[in-house]
Amino acid sequence: MAGGDDQPGDDVRPADGELEERRTPQPIALTRTARFALGATIAIVLGVIVLVIVAITARPPARNAVHQATAPAVVVAQVSGVPAAVFDAVGNGPANASWTAPTVLSPPSTITDRGKPEVIYVGAEYCAFCAAERWPLVVALARFGQFTRLSAVASSSNAAFPAVHSFSFVGATYTSPYVVLSATEQFSNVRGPDGAFQSLGTVPARDRPALDRASQAAADGMPPGTLPLVDVAGIEALATSQFSPAVLGSAPMTSIAGQLTDPTAITTEAIIAAANQLSAGICTATGQRPAAVCSSPGVRQADQALGLRQP
Repeated sequence: MAGGDDQPGDDVRPADGELEERRTPQPIALTRTARFALGATIAIVLGVIVLVIVAITARPPARNAVHQATAPAVVVAQVSGVPAAVFDAVGNGPANASWTAPTVLSPPSTITDRGKPEVIYVGAEYCAFCAAERWPLVVALARFGQFTRLSAVASSSNAAFPAVHSFSFVGATYTSPYVVLSATEQFSNVRGPDGAFQSLGTVPARDRPALDRASQAAADGMPPGTLPLVDVAGIEALATSQFSPAVLGSAPMTSIAGQLTDPTAITTEAIIAAANQLSAGICTATGQRPAAVCSSPGVRQADQALGLRQP
């Protein structure tokens, strides 16, 4: 029907321009959409890759990542430079002192590492008895070598002897031409989410036989796992501190170290007498070297009291 309205089925052909417009895609609009979709996909994929890499390579917070303050340099200098006259004046300490002397191991079996006698210490930062024992141990070992990077720490404030200030061996190094130190702090003074003190380290397998022997000899009825535990080169053993933490109380490190030039101060008597006893065991293991330490009157007095050497 010519000249009428278009009806369904009629063969109505669009104009050439209209047909071209229908057949040709919209290049600009589609290209932008595709680019957007492609960019989003790439971003998602890259994000997933990054997350996977982080999950694989990232280390979770370690339970032993507990950082203590560095011990004051003046304190380290004072414990490393106790005058010889103070060691000799204190000697083995007062005869009526209620202190715990090291157990002399019999028969002695010198423990060595790299050809040198080895002193083994196991303790924990929360432990008040460990805090007390570190003082004479550091003082004694400083006569034979040098410490670096000693930390300052206080024992747990929720204990019978709260907040005893002392050193920590975590991160510390010790060098000596005479003796080797193997020191392990098993737990920190910081509690984790589970309420337990955070783990710091484990005892090296090579030290365990010596420590088992030392524990059996020195425990004297104490429960297994009592800390501190000290083996002085297979010569002496301790399963507690040589004096009560009450001697130190909660005094700051600067106060304790500052009195080490006064042989009449109670804290100095306790620390130096204990250090002389430990020095006597080390001297036995080193063949009485160095002579300046091992032949000193204070060490000889401790020797005789412990039965390590005859006068």
